[in-house]
Amino acid sequence: MSWPMNQEESQDNKAILTRCLWCRRWHVMECLRFGVVDMVDWLGTYLTDFPRVEKHPHKSKELRITKPAAAHVKFIHDMEAGTWSMLCGAQRQQFVHQGSVAGTEESLEDAGSSQDHQDAGATSDIPWMQDSEDAHFWNSERKKCTRLWWECLSRAFFPTSLFKMASVKRSVMLLIRSGVANQVDKSEVNYDSLEGAAGWAQQTLKLALQLGSKPFTGCLVTSLPEAGRVRPSHEMEDWDIDTINEYCQQHFNGKFECVLAEGKGRIMISKVPVAQGDLLFEEPPLHIVAEDVGNEAFKLVQRLCKAEPSIFDYEPLWYWTALCSLTEEQLSPKPKIGSLKPVTALQQKRLLCLFHEPVDEASDAVKKLVKQLGLSTPAVLVEELLQAWILNCFEHSEDPLGYSAYFASSFVSHSCGANGIWSEGDDGLHILRARRDIAPGDEVCISYLPEDVLLHSAEERKKSLKSTKQFDCTCERCAPVPPDEVGWDPCRGFRCPKCGSCGVFHQLVFEEGKGLQGPLQGTACRECKAKVSAADAKRLLRAEELLEAELKKLDAAVEERRSIHKVLKENDVQRLLSMIGDHEGGLVGPQHWLCDRLWEHLQNWSKQAGKWSDELRYLDLRTDYQRKAYFPGPSGTLAWTLEHQADRLLEMLGHGSPTKKVDAPQDVRQKLGNRLVPIYQESGAILKLMFGAHHEYFRAVENKITTSKAFVPKI
Repeated sequence: MSWPMNQEESQDNKAILTRCLWCRRWHVMECLRFGVVDMVDWLGTYLTDFPRVEKHPHKSKELRITKPAAAHVKFIHDMEAGTWSMLCGAQRQQFVHQGSVAGTEESLEDAGSSQDHQDAGATSDIPWMQDSEDAHFWNSERKKCTRLWWECLSRAFFPTSLFKMASVKRSVMLLIRSGVANQVDKSEVNYDSLEGAAGWAQQTLKLALQLGSKPFTGCLVTSLPEAGRVRPSHEMEDWDIDTINEYCQQHFNGKFECVLAEGKGRIMISKVPVAQGDLLFEEPPLHIVAEDVGNEAFKLVQRLCKAEPSIFDYEPLWYWTALCSLTEEQLSPKPKIGSLKPVTALQQKRLLCLFHEPVDEASDAVKKLVKQLGLSTPAVLVEELLQAWILNCFEHSEDPLGYSAYFASSFVSHSCGANGIWSEGDDGLHILRARRDIAPGDEVCISYLPEDVLLHSAEERKKSLKSTKQFDCTCERCAPVPPDEVGWDPCRGFRCPKCGSCGVFHQLVFEEGKGLQGPLQGTACRECKAKVSAADAKRLLRAEELLEAELKKLDAAVEERRSIHKVLKENDVQRLLSMIGDHEGGLVGPQHWLCDRLWEHLQNWSKQAGKWSDELRYLDLRTDYQRKAYFPGPSGTLAWTLEHQADRLLEMLGHGSPTKKVDAPQDVRQKLGNRLVPIYQESGAILKLMFGAHHEYFRAVENKITTSKAFVPKI
């Protein structure tokens, strides 16, 4: 439920927060007579009988929210959630009765059931009902209806202590005022009966009770304009939670549901326990779009992206996904160049339901594409589709490069310590498994980052997500819980200046008032507990900066020359190794993501140089880092590094190619052979848990285990 805003009449002490149920955006709403917190938003989330907004009444430009207003809303949210959670089941059922026909009749009898009392006395404590400006509104019929709705809603919904708050009362009246006007004016059936009012309140309470001990959590303050999931602003009907959950019920048998969460918006939670490794759900793709190199329309997109990089910010395929998400009606007349395959109206509607920032105007790139293709559809619609794809798609294929979009899966949020892992099955089927145990009520999360990037530092992960998905990650691996504590990043360790161990780790969050002037200053070594001085902190961070610069140069050189042996000489290798904390004078790591990057290069360099023992040592260093870097749950990158390590051992021992067998004594070869099967088994156990026993990743390792068991006795 929402009302038009009158910005000219707004005053600081009268501005209140409201979030439109149509577009899911927060606005500062003017309450012309009261500076109260508007609770219409979270009430309206549960109400089903009020008429929906058919046309968006708000201007698209976001209004600024003041901190005092936001703090006030948060206070009310905590009050109502906390009060409700303290009620026992019997007390909750009492509210069910109080909101029923019988309960309301009792209330009316207690208060006096005369028509005069219902018309005047019962609502005399609501000041603006008596306001002369609204006198024309409160005719006898509306007053009678208001009295019934007031009794049912107030008694069904609010613990008594909370309902004593004037702001809550007034907010309920705001809701009822609009609802009564619509119902009375349209002569809706039962609008003026106890049965109609009580049924409406009961349905509202029933939906609230289904959410458990805190039914309103996340429904009052679900997000601010700069965060959370936002509804599309281009001619879309109200995609509420019920609509999404109807889909979940149909496809997942009600085992998962979408809810609103504070600070995040729409998220997916599990309603059942799921054990680590078990299947969560499977979902077919909503839409798949791939590069179409033979299509003249796609060639046009490619040419424009190449010719005008200052305008076209994204790769051609991103624009292509949006163009290939238009309906047949929107593609009439047909494009002047090439062809575009249409989608159904339902497909497009669901695509637009996915998270993206509000779009007020199309970018110059999209405007140019629409014009050159001769499309009649609004450019702003293409822009919205573009943003929906950018922020919600999954990689589908590599050759040709293709992206896929899913409906319910797109409401699964990101976490760098996700409890879910997704993979793609036949025909683009999106398969989600439990990365670790999931309890009823837990949010289901996946990683939006590749497995290898999950082993990068928290700062690098946050940068990547900000640039690609446009949000700031605050998951358990990027920020500690509770948030006022100082956490540490196991992917970013340094050599302790005092004890020499890799015991100093970069902090994730800083507490105010602690005198911390740098991310390492004052950090205690996890081994000797000595605190890092300002001078040492500066020295450690400078060493990290130098190592990263060296690695960037190395990455570029290897990519250009295609062979690391042509890039690095022996003295270069030793110079790079001297920067790592396990060498005298080294300061970075070895429990550091940059060290893992360096060892990967040196592992390849050693292989080309024929230094098999060094190659195995670097592989051991990598797996040791990766085991400690990721928590909680298994790491796919660790599994694949282990698989590669065992592959190299098998090759060094002469399997498949005797000419590649290493020149080593028999006892050394036997020791290498004894490591072979356990390494494969560790890799296979991780891959089976993450992707299932039938996935090609696990089956490939399973075959290698069988081969190794037959080969080892022959060494």
